[in-house]
Amino acid sequence: MPPPALGTLWLEAPDYAALDTLACRPEPFVLWPVGPKPLLAHWMDEAVRRNVAEVVIIAHDRPHLVRAALAGGHYWSRAVRVLSQRRADTPADCVRLEGLPGQPPLPAVATPAALLGRWLELQHAWLASRQSGDISIDRHLPPGAWIGPLARVSPRARLIAPCWVGARAQIGANAVIGPNTLVGERSVVDDGAIVREAAVLAESYVGPKVNLHRMIAAGAVLLDAARGTRVDITDRFILASLKDRGVKPDPGERLLGLLLWLAALPWSLAYLGAPSVAFMPPGWQGRQLRTGGRGPLLVRRRSWLWAVVAGRLRLIGVLPRTAEDLARLPDDVRAIVAQAPAGVVSWADANGVHRADDPLEWLHAVYQASVLDAASHREILRRIWPLLAGGGDS
Repeated sequence: MPPPALGTLWLEAPDYAALDTLACRPEPFVLWPVGPKPLLAHWMDEAVRRNVAEVVIIAHDRPHLVRAALAGGHYWSRAVRVLSQRRADTPADCVRLEGLPGQPPLPAVATPAALLGRWLELQHAWLASRQSGDISIDRHLPPGAWIGPLARVSPRARLIAPCWVGARAQIGANAVIGPNTLVGERSVVDDGAIVREAAVLAESYVGPKVNLHRMIAAGAVLLDAARGTRVDITDRFILASLKDRGVKPDPGERLLGLLLWLAALPWSLAYLGAPSVAFMPPGWQGRQLRTGGRGPLLVRRRSWLWAVVAGRLRLIGVLPRTAEDLARLPDDVRAIVAQAPAGVVSWADANGVHRADDPLEWLHAVYQASVLDAASHREILRRIWPLLAGGGDS
């Protein structure tokens, strides 16, 4: 058995809202992405490594967003308290969150340009911290290039270590990635682009022959860390955001969801009074998703179909799950599943697994999120009626 968790890790998140005039992020600095996850998440991983029982975070900037991002510590199985200001009992060894775990203490930044430079420095520090022996589902191409699951790199592209290409990213022919470069999940670096000493954030598009050096590409925003400037790009052939593509149901899905919901009504009369469970998947912001305890999937997931009509859920996607379900998954698996659109019917359903807490479900979820193409999803959609009409009792 592992030793019991002991002690408390105190962390202090600085307030840089007044300095954020370049990146203009919607969240406080500690929630800015560093590599594949926010800066604060790296410190929560450190809390697990230290085996502390509790984490106390003093968040001077938008503490409500910090609380929401941590979900009470469920993902890390650690109790978390978020305070809005320092208290008299704050210990002297409270860590100020300026850098990553293992980095020497970093000075506070004083200008918007310095804040932007610090963000890029943290990307490079995370990349330098990766070790070839790390447990990861990324492919390691010595000496120091990492390729995420289902990332596609043209054989004519050039990777210069150290560099990291996230899951499902695409690197075009004759593109040059590196050194000291990160390309986030689901991003596209097109043919002939050169990205050096830079970071391309998740779901960003970099156009053909674009040259980024000591810059951060955040969707259609170009942040120049060397000059301390920001440029909003309007030409989608240079930079663009790829976010929100495929996450929400299209009008055809919403109409089919309504028809299926109406078809479920007469069946539901046979199961009046049957037990049901309401749960709140991450990101639903107070909305509940109710699941019936008996009957075919069409009846048990009738409220899921209404969520499709309301535009909150896809018809085809990985099974919705709670924060606790996500917390049980390995880190890399959790990152893939958490980013995948959730749906009423999943690849797991097609294989007879109908619950997110089933020990085999995550294998199907990762396969669906990482491997299945559009044609496979259309095949599941074609079979949606027999899949929903079946499923049996829980």
